[in-house]
Amino acid sequence: MSWCYPTDDSIQISVTLAGTAFIGIGFGGSMYDADMVVGWVDASGKPVIGDYYSEEESKPKEDTVLGGTNDITPINGTLVGSLSTIVFSRKLFTGDKYDHLISLTQPMDMIYAWANADENGLVYHGDNHNHIFVDFSKSNGIPDNAFGEEESGKLSREIVKNSYYGTLSTIQSEAAGASNVYNFPFGSVADIADEEPSTGRPLLLLSELERNVINLQSVPACSLHFITGPETIYQFEHPEHYDVMTKPRTTLMGHLEVVPEEELEAAKATYLKKHPSSKAWINFSDFAMYRMVIEDVYVVGGFGNEHYIGWISPEQYLSIEL
Repeated sequence: MSWCYPTDDSIQISVTLAGTAFIGIGFGGSMYDADMVVGWVDASGKPVIGDYYSEEESKPKEDTVLGGTNDITPINGTLVGSLSTIVFSRKLFTGDKYDHLISLTQPMDMIYAWANADENGLVYHGDNHNHIFVDFSKSNGIPDNAFGEEESGKLSREIVKNSYYGTLSTIQSEAAGASNVYNFPFGSVADIADEEPSTGRPLLLLSELERNVINLQSVPACSLHFITGPETIYQFEHPEHYDVMTKPRTTLMGHLEVVPEEELEAAKATYLKKHPSSKAWINFSDFAMYRMVIEDVYVVGGFGNEHYIGWISPEQYLSIEL
């Protein structure tokens, strides 16, 4: 989503989502009392963009049907493959009771949804929906609050920096195990250390005999999953009440590269600060130091609508300074 201000009292918004039936955004954090803009590209290639309002978790109605006014000015719409784009403008404040004020002074809680179908229109979106906070006063829209830290990648970077280990997953490359399975995800715990100064690119010390290393020779793609460490359990009087599903976590996707010889001593020193016991085997001939190359990032900030859950571009993630 992107936006600009053609006049002092109006906003022009462009939204692109993978919806061939419709895409829509809502000013409001839920379907209850949501000021919505919904659009699609019809069979003739013409954009159809409307002003809607939702009172509950059901099909929204056009403002005009409810007695309000249509305050959306369609500008453009395209359908390229499975990606639809709608471009429209409206006043920041319309005066219609079914429209919310678009604030330029504080983050707005928003929802969005999309659906795919052979025929355009308001079909049920199913699980294709999410919510986000947007600061329309900033070019990137990321608000200066806890949600923004999650959306920007700062939370993910902090989790990686503070982690001692993660779950390294690869694709089983050959028939093995009791049932000779292959092409299944294979995960195991791996010690990690963030680089110094922090880059968010984990360092790993792995043996060539390690199952993941063997798998990577055939399929180089891998992921590393991190969750806030279990040491936080001991901050609670009753650790049995610790609910891991409510805690922040992040997954890095990419591939591993062997640390170049000229950077190896510095990498080993950084790694040993977190894992001093590894001194006993860090120089074994069958061990190598790897650095993860980040190709995508997923974060779960926590449980509930107050948290960001979604993807972060590797460029954004790597740009964070800690």
